[in-house]
Amino acid sequence: KDIVIANKEADIFHQIEIFPNPCKDYLILNNLPENVQLTLSDLNGKIIHNISSTTSQMIFDVKNLNPGFYLLNINDLQNTKTWLILKVD
Repeated sequence: KDIVIANKEADIFHQIEIFPNPCKDYLILNNLPENVQLTLSDLNGKIIHNISSTTSQMIFDVKNLNPGFYLLNINDLQNTKTWLILKVD
């Protein structure tokens, strides 16, 4: 018989909801796994927010960010996934 190993990355990150995108005032993250590292940075690599999740929902206040593209990295120490976020006026 073949042995099938589940793709842990798909299991962990598939359930995460990130909205609205594009965002104006707030970026909402739902269904976060516990103890993941969240990093929001600009396209030059400057870190805007860097926190660990403590709940399944987090809200980033992005009102004061300049309009443009940002990268949201979510890392569980074994896997990392990156989302492209658009901030608008």
